[in-house]
Order: sequence, then structure tokens, then C-alpha cells
Amino acid sequence: MVDINGQLDHLETLNQSLEPVDENESNPSLIRTKLHRFIRIHDDLEILNERLITLNERSLALFSGDQLRVTNDLKLLLDRLNSIKRIVRIYLDRLEKLLAKTESPLRTSNGNLQVTQIYLLKKN
Repeated sequence: MVDINGQLDHLETLNQSLEPVDENESNPSLIRTKLHRFIRIHDDLEILNERLITLNERSLALFSGDQLRVTNDLKLLLDRLNSIKRIVRIYLDRLEKLLAKTESPLRTSNGNLQVTQIYLLKKN
């Protein structure tokens, strides 16, 4: 559990050190980079979640006093993990929406470009 707590500390620090999501950002490459950073943090949080579930299952074999202590420790770690996951999920959602918004004009302009090219080819 000490190892998991240390990893949570690291992921929380990493999460806080990332650049905030700027709603006015228009560079899709920069948005994708931020998105991938948050995805990696989210994936690491999911791995920790699985480890906590495994620890919880193992704690069922402990004596009642130890089991209660371990269960309480696990609950605190899961609460902390879920809090970080919630924040990361908010950033992921915002980045995905921002990326979709910044890429849609490109798709439209490419589509318009193709229509213009077809029109010019037919005209000639």
C-alpha cells in the first residue's frame, strides 16, 4: 500500500504540473499533446485501481482487526484515487471537446476544397 500511495503522490503531482486547458487554444497539435498526457495519467490511475481491488480481495483472508485496518486504508486510497480520476476525466472531456471544435473547421475547409476541385475539373 505504501508503493501505491507513492504512485498516487507522483500522479497527483504530475497532474498538477500539466498546463491547464486553455479554452481559446486553437492549435490541434498542442491539444492532442495535452490530451495524450492526461490519457497516460488516466491509464496509470486505472492500473492503480486494479491493484487496489486485488489488495482488497487479499485482505479478506486477514484476521478481523487487521482486515478492518487494511479496509480503511484501502478506502482512503480509493477515495484519493477516484478524486484524481475525476479531475483527470474533466480535463480529458474538455480537451476532447476542444480538439473536436478546432478540427471541425479543417474538415469543413478540406471538404469545401474537394468540392471546389471537383467543380473546376468538371468545368474544364
